[in-house]
Amino acid sequence: MRRINSFLTLLLILSCALSISAYADNTTDQHEKPHEDLVGSIDKLALLEAPYGRWFKKNHSSYSPDKSSIEALAKTLNGIQVKAFMGTWCHDSQREVPRLYKILESSNFDLSNLDLVSLSSDKKTPNGLEEGLNIERTPTFIFLKDGVEIGRIVETPRDSLENDILKIISGQEYKHSYQE
Repeated sequence: MRRINSFLTLLLILSCALSISAYADNTTDQHEKPHEDLVGSIDKLALLEAPYGRWFKKNHSSYSPDKSSIEALAKTLNGIQVKAFMGTWCHDSQREVPRLYKILESSNFDLSNLDLVSLSSDKKTPNGLEEGLNIERTPTFIFLKDGVEIGRIVETPRDSLENDILKIISGQEYKHSYQE
């Protein structure tokens, strides 16, 4: 009788343990599982992969840039290079980087002139791609002409991303969100 009670007790304990484990597995959304952040030079293909593709595709497809700004950008983007610094961990980057791609693609920008760098949460890369560029917030989009910075958008645009880009590349006065 003692063996039967011990066996039933063990069976009850195992049953409870399995039940708790199954409950925990069912309450964890697979999109909430921890993942490694991308760090270093990346491209759009990296952002289309799981788990980043979830927010990238949603924010890219849902953004509708201003058509007149896109037409003006298409005429003025020639000779412009863009250095974009982001963090896959950063909500502002998750919103703005897909929008940047949508704007540049809609303007027929040559994406080979876009350098996209993903930073660690301390805003660094192993090979120092951010060094000397004063990257304090993400995202930071730096616009260059002939290798010289002509302006930058930091964290969030002042007006809209496409209108802020147009101001910068057309030589209008522009101050990013953290400039006085």
